[in-house]
Amino acid sequence: MMNMSQFQTEYERQNEYLERLPEDYTFPLFNSAVAIESQRKSGYRHTAAAAREIVDNAIEASADTIHVIFDHVERVDTGKRGKKGRKRQVVSAVAFIDNGSGMKPGLARYALAWGGGTHYDKPTSLGRFGFGLPNASINQTRSTQVFTRTEGEQSWRKAELDIDNVNGNGSTCIGEEVQSDLPGFVQDYLVRNSIDLKRGTVVVWMTPDRLTYRRTATLKEHFLDDFGVVYRYLLNDGLKIIVDGQPVEPTDPLFLMPKGRLYRPVGGDDAPRIVWENTFVLKVYTDSDTGERLLKNVEKPNEIDADDPDLQFGRVQVRVVRFPPGFALGRKGEAQIEPIDDYAQDRLAIRESRRGVSFVRANREIETKDVFPRSRRAKSTGLGDWPLLQGYAYHWACEIRFDPDLDEIFGITNDKQRVEPHENLWKILASDDLDPRPLDRQLQLEQNWQKQERKSRRDEIRLASARKADKSDIPTPAEQAAVTADIVTGVSTEAPPARQAEVKEKTEEAIRRKNKEAKANGKSELTSQDKEKYLKTLENEKKRKPYSIEYADRSPDEPFYSPEFGPVEKVVVRINRGHPFYKLFYQGLRELSVPDGGVSPKDAVDYLLIALSKGELGTHVDECRFWYEEQRKGVWSKELERGYKILEKMESAAEPEVEEEIADFNNEASG
Repeated sequence: MMNMSQFQTEYERQNEYLERLPEDYTFPLFNSAVAIESQRKSGYRHTAAAAREIVDNAIEASADTIHVIFDHVERVDTGKRGKKGRKRQVVSAVAFIDNGSGMKPGLARYALAWGGGTHYDKPTSLGRFGFGLPNASINQTRSTQVFTRTEGEQSWRKAELDIDNVNGNGSTCIGEEVQSDLPGFVQDYLVRNSIDLKRGTVVVWMTPDRLTYRRTATLKEHFLDDFGVVYRYLLNDGLKIIVDGQPVEPTDPLFLMPKGRLYRPVGGDDAPRIVWENTFVLKVYTDSDTGERLLKNVEKPNEIDADDPDLQFGRVQVRVVRFPPGFALGRKGEAQIEPIDDYAQDRLAIRESRRGVSFVRANREIETKDVFPRSRRAKSTGLGDWPLLQGYAYHWACEIRFDPDLDEIFGITNDKQRVEPHENLWKILASDDLDPRPLDRQLQLEQNWQKQERKSRRDEIRLASARKADKSDIPTPAEQAAVTADIVTGVSTEAPPARQAEVKEKTEEAIRRKNKEAKANGKSELTSQDKEKYLKTLENEKKRKPYSIEYADRSPDEPFYSPEFGPVEKVVVRINRGHPFYKLFYQGLRELSVPDGGVSPKDAVDYLLIALSKGELGTHVDECRFWYEEQRKGVWSKELERGYKILEKMESAAEPEVEEEIADFNNEASG
């Protein structure tokens, strides 16, 4: 609770402010001296975002070419950011030059005032509210000059907004327009590039103090990157924006635009693909009973009453695009997936700042929104079941293009920096009235497709890597341990008499394969001497590696491992890659890293299988051999197959419906 001394202090502070006011103070709605300083610090995320407002105005004025140029000064680096003593070019002014219609006398002064727009009642293009020019300018500089002239005028007129020009009652006014030459650095640029600007507008930010980047080269790249994405459709249709002499290239974050940067022709498996597309008309109207503003998807033309002054309607186009694995990758790649070309890293750099839904108004991007309504309340009230955006979202894109008449339901802010869609819009996008597979479901499917596709690619790579490693002639620790155990016990695994014929057949089969291989390579058949030499090679291999863990691609119904005698009585343990034992257990063991001095779990399991195989192969009693075989085939393998399938189903129980929908979708696409 405040005491009287505190009240007295507060009264003194109030008196101090009252005494500052002149006798003729008219008490305007805004004290501009305070309001402007506050406004400078809000609204724009970076300099390019503010600069868009000036570019928008030029496009509104029918300009087809816009130049953005810099004046600069050289400064010696003090060593805090760069090499000490090195000279750097620092931006001292930014000029926006357009060849549009120019402004009639008095309008430049009007345009520098808040609300001085000419499109509020006709929101059919980029501008509307009339805040862009002054708002964006004071955000970056304290002094803005506007030079303009229309067709036929001989000289330029200048209006200026200087926020330090405050009168005694705290008001800031735009001074009278005066005839003036263009700034020297602008004139030099026009002459140097043979530009005869007979009409148009030049906006100059003088001595900007809030630029995101002060170095000329860095600010230039900042503009090129931002403008390329934001104005991609307009650039594709012929608009030219030139920053410090370099044309801006359209950059489509969906990578569907043939003229766009990093485009890859569609149609192949390694190119972007539209997986969901819909175009519809929405109307915004007032409920006659409640007065509430409502939104509805228009299905029939007679639902639109053109004479209703409260009715607004416009077109919406939605696209979802899938990028194949390897299309956009970082420097280190992703899960061992190979890039499809040399530009994968550049594409990922674009996608990293455009993850989510891109909202495009009148062919000009407003914002990429990466947050969906995901609360329990949102889902229960019909706003949709939207995905949580993770790393997979870099590899698909969603774009929503809409007409300016729908600004109200898309929640466009007056600085055209953000969208805040109305709840009813989310409901329509998530409704199966719009599409049997609504947008929220499609994005869920796309997230899961990317996840599953990458898992499948990783499995393929792991399998190929494993097969390559399988061909090694160097004994594994488990194979070496089996040999050492034989030495310790003095007992090795030899084929019993009943299996000698099997060993002989395996040896002869190996020689036949070698002979066939020689003929396939254009050599003559093996002579008896060649066969004896090859037989000696097999025996040497057996001495070096008498036990061998190998792999076979067999049916899941077949045993998870099979022991057999190879040529010259070599013991071979074949592990079935098709059995769930391999997929859900053994494959993971192969990928585990083992600390120095530790025993690999894979080697431990390998030795277990070798031990079981030695017992089965080495027995001389047929009944015992049949028991081993029946246990391995009919009991152990079947039980493992059954149990592992149950485990797998339990793990994926949360996504069976998603997997079915992905399968259905892929079938539809391929059919």
